[in-house]
Amino acid sequence: MERCTIMDGDLIGLFALLVGLELILGVDNVLVIAILVARLPEKNRNFTRNFGLILALAARVLMVFGGLKLIELTNPAWPSGPSWFQFSWRDLALLAGGLFLIWKAIKEIHATVELEHHESKSKPKASFASVLAQIVVLDVVFSLDSVITAVGLTSNRWIIITAVIFSFIVILFFAKPTGDFILKNAALKILALSFLIVIGITIFMEGMGKEVEKSMIYVPMGFAMAIELLQMRHSHKQKKVKDGDENFESPVYRRQSSALKKNTNKDNEFDEEELEDSEEGDVKKVYGHQFFDTIQTTFMPVNEPNFNPSYILDYGDVLEIQLIGQKNTKNTYELYRDGSIVFPDIGKLTLAGMTLMEANKYIKSKVSNIYIGTEAFVSIINIRDINVVIAGNAYNPGVYTISGNSNALHALSMAGGVDEFGSYRNIKVKRDNKIIGTIDLYELLIYGNNVANFRLQSGDIIFVEPYINRVTVTGAVKRPHIYELVEGESLEKALFFANGLRYDADLGDITLERINLNQMQSKNINTIGDLKDIPSQDQDYLNFKKFDFREVNIIGAVKRPGTYLMKEGDGILELLERSGGYTANAYPYGGILNNEKTKEINKLANESLYDNLLGILLDQSSSNPQSTENKSLFSIMQQLKKTKTTGRVKAEFNIERLKSDSSSNILLQDKDEVI
Repeated sequence: MERCTIMDGDLIGLFALLVGLELILGVDNVLVIAILVARLPEKNRNFTRNFGLILALAARVLMVFGGLKLIELTNPAWPSGPSWFQFSWRDLALLAGGLFLIWKAIKEIHATVELEHHESKSKPKASFASVLAQIVVLDVVFSLDSVITAVGLTSNRWIIITAVIFSFIVILFFAKPTGDFILKNAALKILALSFLIVIGITIFMEGMGKEVEKSMIYVPMGFAMAIELLQMRHSHKQKKVKDGDENFESPVYRRQSSALKKNTNKDNEFDEEELEDSEEGDVKKVYGHQFFDTIQTTFMPVNEPNFNPSYILDYGDVLEIQLIGQKNTKNTYELYRDGSIVFPDIGKLTLAGMTLMEANKYIKSKVSNIYIGTEAFVSIINIRDINVVIAGNAYNPGVYTISGNSNALHALSMAGGVDEFGSYRNIKVKRDNKIIGTIDLYELLIYGNNVANFRLQSGDIIFVEPYINRVTVTGAVKRPHIYELVEGESLEKALFFANGLRYDADLGDITLERINLNQMQSKNINTIGDLKDIPSQDQDYLNFKKFDFREVNIIGAVKRPGTYLMKEGDGILELLERSGGYTANAYPYGGILNNEKTKEINKLANESLYDNLLGILLDQSSSNPQSTENKSLFSIMQQLKKTKTTGRVKAEFNIERLKSDSSSNILLQDKDEVI
């Protein structure tokens, strides 16, 4: 290369020229290192990239200091050799480096096109040592070419070194984002690898003694890169427009369901403990209200339901069709607005309005006609949304968007269920102003029958009618509530809804309170059998009196010890008779009756006595600390603290005396214990 003479006063121009040269040649380093480090694990890439660039900088600086020696490398390596082999050491390095770069770029292009990085995930990553060795080899090749060119421009080493360091600071700053951007875009990566092939060929030709004008290489490369970037921007803009159109056309699918607690009036909540404590049983809730205690924000279940064959397909449903046989494919197809899908080699198939079973048979027949020996398997993987209207006496009437696989109960649950004036037994589902079904929730809640075995369609109306007849059943029944009765149902049905009578029901004390001529009238029911002949009326109040039973335990020398339910008015005599009387070795005079209330009274008395003694002890201690009475009081208090409180009551246990003197027969209370 012809050496140029530069005036010392033109240092700025020389510096700018050298920086530009190093930046252009440094791009080669960035591309090569980005390709090589992509083979390493993610955590090692940044370190290896920066380390490789630092090695390239070090190689250039060292070569600048050995500038004269580099010039000597242009002399023939074998002067006495044959005329056809007059290559210098520089030429040999360029030949080897060019061939290595061409081989490496072609290999990476093949791996990118064939997706080897994705298909062979089990294949181990390249080692740090192997990648670093390749970076060192290529750094030497690129540095050799750039430094010899720079030394040919000037002999001022410090200008060259300053230009090299400045350019590499710029390259180091942009290396990671540039490399990542190229690797994330397959087209840019292939284009960059193609550039490396061209650079490898150029280096190889220079090793053969054929000078190649650098501008003829880098200008077309830059132009091609600019065209590719413009193409990428155009594709990105086009994709955004297309995605916007698809989002407008595509149906919206429900997210998974969640529930919100209904904000009900706490004063009206049903409290079973209060009901047990109240003889009247203040029941304020209609049976069935707990079914709708939560409001569903959506009704797409966590796990997709199994679709029955009667599910009707429509716009927005997504099918998965798998072909097995002569042709093996599996693809998804979304029903367009016209209700069709476009199937390869078959064309448009209109499926809207068909049931899933009908669509399955239709697609199978079409596939078997086109592909001989091929069977189609059809499944639905996503479902459309539908809009339904919930009106009448619903908790939150309005228009709701629900899953296309939902039924009337799903929709009603989203609306919060039935309000305080709505009917649980007369909910109508209308389609095209015609009633297609009537829902009686008691069929589901009491009998366990499916009442919503039909699918909803867009435009359906769910109308909650007002209630006509509600009856309160309370007292000694298993499920006291307000129950809704329909025309023709008697009070016997209300008792059935309440799950029948409890064990403590007094069949001789059944009352019916009814509003008649604006007055509340009370009527005694003689027997349960009479209820079937009494038609129900709105606001009836049916009460079953409870026996006041006591649970009493007897142990010791009786024939049948155990726990007994005693009715009101029973005493020790009745308990002894039910337990079979005394055994032969019984000692009636040693009987004990423990009563819970007496135990509580004794406990309070002991605590009060202890407090009084404590007060006396404190007073005496302050006035006469050395008094012997203080020790006596303290001893009494300790004994009182250790004494176990009992509820023992003085009672008569002689059966003959109990029979002759009824006043000695102490009446038993709940939780009493006889020993």
